[in-house]
Amino acid sequence: MATLLTEALKGAHAELLEANGPLERLRRIGALTGILAGEVVHAASLTPLGLRAARVRRCVHVLQRSGTVYVVVQRCIVARTAVT
Repeated sequence: MATLLTEALKGAHAELLEANGPLERLRRIGALTGILAGEVVHAASLTPLGLRAARVRRCVHVLQRSGTVYVVVQRCIVARTAVT
């Protein structure tokens, strides 16, 4: 993530250097700020989903009855508890 942000900032800097005049530079700064703010908000909105995915995993159980194999997939919630 840090390298992606670094490359994005390098690209934004290069784009600002191409601007002709201070007014054009201000317009580009506004546009780039809006894009970066949108990306940060989007990444922050996905954080709860990532945390849930880290806690939930799939458990696969294989049952064998009378020569037939059944595969049962269940959701198992992995909880971390402190042992005292």
